[in-house]
Amino acid sequence: REFLLDNYVHEIKNLEVDYKEDNVKIQIRENLIIAPQYLIMKIKQLIQSMAFQTIIITFRYIKNAFILTEKDDLKLKSLAQNYNCEINKIDIETKKEFIILPKGKNISTSKYIINESNQFYSSLSIWRKLSISNNIIEIHKSYDLTVDITIISTISDAIKENIDPKYGNGYFESDTGKRVLFIEWSPDLSQENNNQINESIKKFISTSIKQIDMFCTNIVKTIAFATTDWENYDNRKQLAEYILNEMINQLGSKHYSHRSWKIIFLFSDQQNEFFNEFSQVILSIQKEEDDYEQFFYPISSML
Repeated sequence: REFLLDNYVHEIKNLEVDYKEDNVKIQIRENLIIAPQYLIMKIKQLIQSMAFQTIIITFRYIKNAFILTEKDDLKLKSLAQNYNCEINKIDIETKKEFIILPKGKNISTSKYIINESNQFYSSLSIWRKLSISNNIIEIHKSYDLTVDITIISTISDAIKENIDPKYGNGYFESDTGKRVLFIEWSPDLSQENNNQINESIKKFISTSIKQIDMFCTNIVKTIAFATTDWENYDNRKQLAEYILNEMINQLGSKHYSHRSWKIIFLFSDQQNEFFNEFSQVILSIQKEEDDYEQFFYPISSML
């Protein structure tokens, strides 16, 4: 009642004026409505619509970052019931989809549009690739890709794949047909000599390629390198340059130039800075082959 008296006195008076010929009287303080029987329900509904304005409140939370207990759920439902509210829960699924957009070439574009475009562009996980002979090098910020074999270099990744590190490096194939090549390696943080680091990378890349060529030449086309813990190296740009340059050298050699391999370096969402370093290095040596930019972008849909 106090809410109506504080906010809707004029609206209530207007109701009485609208139904003056029916002798309608509305006395909020006394909780009394004087009206013909056929109008009482309608007048009540009009007054209730003033008292209970419909407002949509959207509460969003990141999946797995917020847990609503059964007790909390009951409290929320009770609160909604007390205030004549309704709860609609909408489940949303978000997936990263591959997008291809043409590059703009209009030099007369306004600065505002250019700034907005640059801001959007900087937020994306741009898909980069290099073509070497018949082979391709790509980088992806996703571990959900379908590949023929995955090369892992850390003990933590080996354990995840149910590989016992004590047996050393080797080729493994699970009951489900998943192929994994385990070659233990990491950028040596204690090595300050660039030549030593470069030689270590050369050995790792060449060994990986030779092992694949030896064990599964005819069944492998897509080869993924897991980059777990590589970002811990201080000079990430230098590391990216050394790795990519050595991969280019290997794929361009007479031993592998006739292969039609796709080499993919995989990065997690926690490796954003390292991914960007790889992306910039590829961009610096990438040949512009078309007028399109390609990237992954999160697309949400209701379940």
